[in-house]
Amino acid sequence: MISIYQNIPDSIVWDIFPKDFDYNCSFERLIQYWKKNNFDFLIEEERKRVSPFLKSWGRQLQKVCSISTDDLLDYFLQTPSLSGVLYCSHSTVLSESFFTPQPEHIKYPTDRVIAPEASGLLPSSKDLTFSFPRKYEFADFYNSWGFIRIERLNEQGNGAGVLLSVVTLDAEILALLKKHGF
Repeated sequence: MISIYQNIPDSIVWDIFPKDFDYNCSFERLIQYWKKNNFDFLIEEERKRVSPFLKSWGRQLQKVCSISTDDLLDYFLQTPSLSGVLYCSHSTVLSESFFTPQPEHIKYPTDRVIAPEASGLLPSSKDLTFSFPRKYEFADFYNSWGFIRIERLNEQGNGAGVLLSVVTLDAEILALLKKHGF
């Protein structure tokens, strides 16, 4: 089976420490993929990816209301134009060291701030918003789960952000995984 995401850069960002992020790093390539590809194409590809779930959900809803599976697939295609956001089920692993550990000025408790070393090296960091509602500590290692919103425009020139699910792993854990070929 060929993945519909075969052209997306790796799901794991192997640029582990902030100094490793630059204009050609794997994270920058991932961001550029979501910013530069045709927005309608991205929506259609995501619909293909989630259609089994939408079909299952549609069958369950048919028992209690008159929504068909085809309706859900059509509604899915309309969602980005209604909300201005395409939520992608493609998940990414990013180094926890990408973020400042103790941000001083944040608007919301779930916000994360890019480490200054990384923000100075990444051309598109100004177009990103980070929200991580879950943070975990295990044996002095940290990881978190949340979202990255990538600001972009659709083909009509309207704002059309892309929302990626992201898990962060402690830089030492990522380095260990990389060393052992994961």
